Amino acid sequence: MIGSNILLKAQKLRKKPNIPQMISFGEIAYIRVNMLDAKNNLTAEEYSYIKYLFGLAEQCRRQFPMDMDKFVMASAFVIEIFDLFAPYYKFSGDPQSMFCREQNKLENKKEQYRIKAKELLKKYGKDFDPFIELVFPREYYSEWEELFMEFYAGFYATFLEKNYKPLNDDVKPNQNDQQVINEQKEEKQKIINIKDKETKMREIAQQCGLLQFSQPNWRTDAPDKRFEKEMKMAIPLLEDMEQSGRYWRTEMMLAINYHNLENYKMAVYWLQKAIGTDLKTPDMGFDSAIALTRGTGPWREKIGINDAKKVDAVGYGYEKDNAADVNGGYGEYFYMNSLCPKNGELVYWRRMGSCLPDQEGHIIDCYHCYVVDDTEEHNLLEYTIYLDMYNTNMKQIAPEGFDLDLSFSKIQSGIN
Repeated sequence: MIGSNILLKAQKLRKKPNIPQMISFGEIAYIRVNMLDAKNNLTAEEYSYIKYLFGLAEQCRRQFPMDMDKFVMASAFVIEIFDLFAPYYKFSGDPQSMFCREQNKLENKKEQYRIKAKELLKKYGKDFDPFIELVFPREYYSEWEELFMEFYAGFYATFLEKNYKPLNDDVKPNQNDQQVINEQKEEKQKIINIKDKETKMREIAQQCGLLQFSQPNWRTDAPDKRFEKEMKMAIPLLEDMEQSGRYWRTEMMLAINYHNLENYKMAVYWLQKAIGTDLKTPDMGFDSAIALTRGTGPWREKIGINDAKKVDAVGYGYEKDNAADVNGGYGEYFYMNSLCPKNGELVYWRRMGSCLPDQEGHIIDCYHCYVVDDTEEHNLLEYTIYLDMYNTNMKQIAPEGFDLDLSFSKIQSGIN
């Protein structure tokens, strides 16, 4: 299905290059990379890299509005990622194309970049996703950004300048496409609003003596205490700013500051808010939400579980004999990640074990989930939830006090 969809979108772009189509990086990889050619023409080592990258690309389902200019540029970036690990002309599906012939002439100059790219991939580990970096660049991976842009400037920029003529900005969409025009205006206004908020954040950073807020690697980085005084000053200013309207960067800055101050309960509270806002932000979405949650498990466990206030709730999902129906082990994962508290943020959940069979003879699994509420004190609450994985259908019913969000993006960017 993905193949027919992207081919149809590409065909529409050729006919009306000014009218944007919603396209993801995964779709671009699908039409630009021939995995059968890769398997037949590459060495075993090269193929392992391309197969790994293609798997990452397939997960990039977030779609962006692209006219022909943006589509060409996005295609160049996606191809470049693969080309940094193996000669692209060998698995392009069309080695005789003008692009592949030109790139083939430069192969002897590319090897030094490929050696560096493979070193960085090993250095960064499984948390690194070069496709997410295209829309969500992080300072931690600055060496990759430098290598990527140097490779582009050396091998791609000149070819595109010679062989691709950008769209004429004076060419306007047909008036029949008024809906597209209105959508473009809305997108521009959203970008303006985002830039205004970023300007306010920079002012706060300067006021507190913080020139830069960078996202830590949650799994490996210890809390950064260098600016403890400034961070304590920044938190109330950021929280006041947050009251004027949710914005994921503000929430991420709060999460990072609380993390560095070792207040993990508040750190995960604001991180979950950032993920929820991110999924609804037009310039971000599913891929970057996943990037935000990666590696957060170890410090989520430091939220003060022993001090959590136990909630004695009754009803569906709260009792062994009235367990929530889910479908198998994956169903339990999906169900827990889909829970949305009506008051607060679900910051952590864990499986506690199994209970004796219920009246139907099903073994029931017990979970504890932890919610930081929206009160001024931000209390940490512990709910005990029982799940029955032996029912073939998952009832779309949440325990009292929760809602369910069964969207793919919410489930996949969940807690664990």
